[in-house]
Amino acid sequence: MSGGLDSTSLALYMLSQGYEIRAYGFNYGQKHDVELSLVKKNIAYLQSKGYPITHQTIDLRDAFSDSSSSLHKGGDTIPEGDYRDETMKSTVVENRNIIFSSIIYGKALAWANKTQSDVVITLGLHAGDHTIYPDCRPESQEMARELFRISNWGSERVDYIAPFIKIDKGTVLKKGIESCEKLGIDWKVIYSNTISCYNPDELGRSCGKCGTCVERIEAFEKLGLKDPIAYQDTPEVEHEFVLRFFNSKNEEMGTSEILVKSNITDKEVAFNTLPFCDPFVREAKERLYNSHSIRQEIVQVGVTGLADDKFGCLLVALI
Repeated sequence: MSGGLDSTSLALYMLSQGYEIRAYGFNYGQKHDVELSLVKKNIAYLQSKGYPITHQTIDLRDAFSDSSSSLHKGGDTIPEGDYRDETMKSTVVENRNIIFSSIIYGKALAWANKTQSDVVITLGLHAGDHTIYPDCRPESQEMARELFRISNWGSERVDYIAPFIKIDKGTVLKKGIESCEKLGIDWKVIYSNTISCYNPDELGRSCGKCGTCVERIEAFEKLGLKDPIAYQDTPEVEHEFVLRFFNSKNEEMGTSEILVKSNITDKEVAFNTLPFCDPFVREAKERLYNSHSIRQEIVQVGVTGLADDKFGCLLVALI
């Protein structure tokens, strides 16, 4: 369970079918490792609702340290465009899903032997992956299933399936949301803690331009739903960016947050007043003024209440 839309939808679907889940994620040096922290939020949310799910992150950074994929830290720039574009082949990580599956098969076999019960491995592959990623194709999944079967004693207790392998991402999302309804949980909470983007910014906002973003956006549009995650370069996302930017500085400096939101004439006004050192005030003002999508929406950015030359208060009001 990576923290992406597909694996999250699959986990929801399996929970709705009454399964107990042991989910696994991998740190392989991916640029979008923000997914590893997001998945923990969803696991905690599902556990708080009483659902039987656990998650373990397995560190494989050494195993993939020589990767030349653009998806890997130190690799080339992530290409923009449709998933089906030839340039997206640069995002293929060498033998990634087979390596992941081999490890998970060992985990599943150990669980089956320990409990003397049948275990099902489920993969979040879907039809949109087939063009670019060879290890996401049905023939790869079927061959791996047979290889794992003949390579282990007790493999009759372990099945290896990909329930979504013949459907597109929009249908995967639909099944995930339907599963949320069946489980009695809020799909917006769940999917706000997912990310599909291969090239998020430092605040974890999706770029909206890479192949996975394009496919995700199309999936929500297909269902007529608003994606609850943050994307870069949109006015409403810039509001969130400003607040999160301030809050991150709060955490660094150990200051308390003062945040008030209200609706005035159908417009949201967000005030954030925090103590900052002068260098940060300059940095924040520069970043705000250089943000094209909200430049016209900034009502006030100023320094107030200066106690000395080092500390002050930055007041920002956005509508």
